[in-house]
Amino acid sequence: MMEKLEQDENFATQSWQPSIDDVLLVRVRTTGMADETFSIGKVRFRMIDVGGQRAERRKWIHLFNSVTSVIFVTSLSEYDQTLWEDSTTNRLSESVSLFKEHAESEQFRNSAFMLFLNKVDLFEMKYRDKMIPINDPETNYFPDAPKIENETDEQCSVARKWFQDLFLENIDMGKRGTVYVHYTNALDTNKMKVVINVCADHILQMNMMTSGMVPKDANM
Repeated sequence: MMEKLEQDENFATQSWQPSIDDVLLVRVRTTGMADETFSIGKVRFRMIDVGGQRAERRKWIHLFNSVTSVIFVTSLSEYDQTLWEDSTTNRLSESVSLFKEHAESEQFRNSAFMLFLNKVDLFEMKYRDKMIPINDPETNYFPDAPKIENETDEQCSVARKWFQDLFLENIDMGKRGTVYVHYTNALDTNKMKVVINVCADHILQMNMMTSGMVPKDANM
C-alpha cells in the first residue's frame, strides 16, 4: 500500500485525495459493529458488519433476532495462518467450525445464508505463484487437500472446489437448507457489484418465501 502511495507525486500534499482503489487497499480490523443502510435499485437494505475475532463474538448475540440474511466472509488466503489471538489454531479450521455453528443455528433457520470465499486474488498468488501448499506436511492441517500439480487452470478450480466442499460438507443441510457460495475479491469492484446484486436477489426471494408470497420449494 505505501509503495503504491509513494509513487503518487501528489501524495501527502494538500491537494491529494485518495482514489477508490486507495480506500479499498486500506486494511482496518473490524471491532464492535458497523451499521449501514443502503439501497440496491428500489430496495432498501440494512447491513450490520461485526468483527470476527473471538473477543468480538459475544457482541453478536443481541443482533440475532429478525435477521433476514447472513453473509459469512472467510479468507481463502489464510489457510496456512493461525489466529491473531491464538497462535495454536489454524484460521481456516476456526472459520469452518464457526460457519457450521451459525449455519445450523435455529435462529437463522429462515435466513438466507451466503458464503463469501474471499481474497481469491491473494489465494492464487500464494498457492499458484508462490506454491505454498494447503496440505503442508509440517503442520498436517489438511492432509486431504489438493496439490498445485493437480490444477487444470489458472483459477485453481480444484482447490476452490475443495474449499467449498470443506465448508458445506461439514454442516447438516437438513438444518440449513441452501447455502449460496460466491468467490470474491473485494478489490474487483465490477465483479463485486454483480455478486451484491445476486445476493440482494437471494435475500428478496428468501423474504418472499418466509412471508408465503412464493412456495418454499421455489427455485432460487
